[in-house]
Amino acid sequence: MPSATSATIPQTFRHPTSPSTKPPKKSGRSRPHSLTLAFAASLLLASCATTTYPKSFTTDGCSAFPDGTPSDPTAWRHHCVEHDRAYWAGGTREQRREADRNLANRITADGRPIVGTLTWLGTRVGGHPLLPTPWRWGYAWKYGRGYHALSETDRAALEATHSSK
Repeated sequence: MPSATSATIPQTFRHPTSPSTKPPKKSGRSRPHSLTLAFAASLLLASCATTTYPKSFTTDGCSAFPDGTPSDPTAWRHHCVEHDRAYWAGGTREQRREADRNLANRITADGRPIVGTLTWLGTRVGGHPLLPTPWRWGYAWKYGRGYHALSETDRAALEATHSSK
């Protein structure tokens, strides 16, 4: 009877990282991953197909930013709501710059220059029309519209949507 030290280890018990036991590399994407992507894309397209544009006006006040101070929680919220109306409608690049400047200037005129500067920086960075956020420039319209001058038809559609509330 052989001793425990003299027993040989069968070839099937090699270390898992041994080159001879590594599984072959797969090329391309796995089928479950592709199916997941296809399912997600179909959901996205289905949700876009059932949405009417322009969307109704919505506001959350100062998106991702405080609406005021602890002692006055809505100190500059009304300026943000006015700014949201411009962002909802969208328009040209210059109209967005003007809307962002107006927000900063109104908050600064209320005696809060640091807050005005911070809101200006936040809107310039976080409000780009190609960001998939609910507060992006032109959020009344289908995502991907970008900077687009409003036609008379667009303005009428916005007015009809806004006045129906």
